[in-house]
Amino acid sequence: MFRHPPKMYFNADSYVLTMLVQETVLSRQMSAESTHAYADALRLLETARSLGTLSEKKNAYQTDGPRHRLEIAFDVTVPVDAFCRAVLSATLEGDIQGDQGTLHLSLDYVIETAIEETGTFSELFAQFYLAKFYNKNRERAQHVIERTNTVLQHALASLCS
Repeated sequence: MFRHPPKMYFNADSYVLTMLVQETVLSRQMSAESTHAYADALRLLETARSLGTLSEKKNAYQTDGPRHRLEIAFDVTVPVDAFCRAVLSATLEGDIQGDQGTLHLSLDYVIETAIEETGTFSELFAQFYLAKFYNKNRERAQHVIERTNTVLQHALASLCS
């Protein structure tokens, strides 16, 4: 697993504390040959939909000329608790010529912890959350990421075999 140091953002206005911790846990790229690349890409999208809340960013299929291209971009969000979530950002690109195609899947897994609280005790709450709950929720998010990655790898392998 690739691990990058987390990014932390604090914005403390009068009585509003906004804290955001983003940690990229894993980045992965996979490729597979496919004879029905767009249909396989849509099946992979449905598999991702079953893993959490899916927000589709882009779904383009270009059929201009003998070479067809596809690009599907989406995010899958799995909440860990009220302040922490595991986010998968995926881009699926395909290149199809004739009846042969190749799918390229890029995955970025991020653990996001965001606290936006108002009031005089907001900073104390953020410190308490980081001290007591952050590491436990980070471990839970990593388990979610490992499960999601395994499911998507198996789905890509089974669709394109």
